[in-house]
Amino acid sequence: MRMKTCLIPGSFDPFTIGHYRIAMAASQLFPFVVIGVAKNPNKHESMFSVSTRVKMIEASVAGYKNIKVVHYDCATVTFCAENNIEFIVRGCRNGSEFDSELINKCINDSLSHKTVETIIIPTDPTVSYISSSLVRECINQNLDKWKSYVVREAVPILEQALAEEHIYEKKLTEIMGLVCNKT
Repeated sequence: MRMKTCLIPGSFDPFTIGHYRIAMAASQLFPFVVIGVAKNPNKHESMFSVSTRVKMIEASVAGYKNIKVVHYDCATVTFCAENNIEFIVRGCRNGSEFDSELINKCINDSLSHKTVETIIIPTDPTVSYISSSLVRECINQNLDKWKSYVVREAVPILEQALAEEHIYEKKLTEIMGLVCNKT
């Protein structure tokens, strides 16, 4: 009998405690879990590099031997087909996200000819307000609160990336440019 594997796809820019809790739930349901860091062409430019996001997630799930973190550059259903993955797991924070995920499920069904099943897991209500966008906004506003929205083991990796990638300085330059342009 083949062991069931699921993919948790996302841009994870950055990986939040909400993402972490979905991964923990999936690790209880499936013998093997792949967290796939993907580039979403419909989303913003990423704050963190792919390698930083992979390292951050690896640090976050280090204690779980049935979870692997990868990066992929193809369609999610293509990645699933190429890697014999039968399930996609998605988290859902609210009703509007459920509607969106249901549409994505139908698209995945169509593209994969129903060889991949999408499972939607509701997010823990205590962290349902936390999003990657919220974390990025806290970082952009220099609010240290962002550190409580990601897994503790990921904080030093993100702090190092922020320092190395000069994200704070880029944001300050943007703000100064806006101020200078208004005078």
